[in-house]
Amino acid sequence: MDKKISTQELFVIKTPTSTDICIVYTSKSDAEEVCERLKEESYQYYRKIHKNMSDDEFEAYMKTWSPKHRVVTLYDAIDEVIDCIKDEYSSHGNPGY
Repeated sequence: MDKKISTQELFVIKTPTSTDICIVYTSKSDAEEVCERLKEESYQYYRKIHKNMSDDEFEAYMKTWSPKHRVVTLYDAIDEVIDCIKDEYSSHGNPGY
């Protein structure tokens, strides 16, 4: 029996400005677990390179800048990538898209 999988049943981890879709998950809970691990790894990485900041300065920095990893459906991720490409073309005055 052939079962088709909808792009609404597949999940990816995205950041707002990324056009990368590297790994597709068939389980939302698996994607969320990996997403939480990526958030923690990012936090530790940026804390290490900004070790001269006080804790309060660093927390403020992370709220405004840090990569915002989140789980979205593959369908929504594809829409976001298309929007990023359109924005890039329009910001360079290229009406090609």
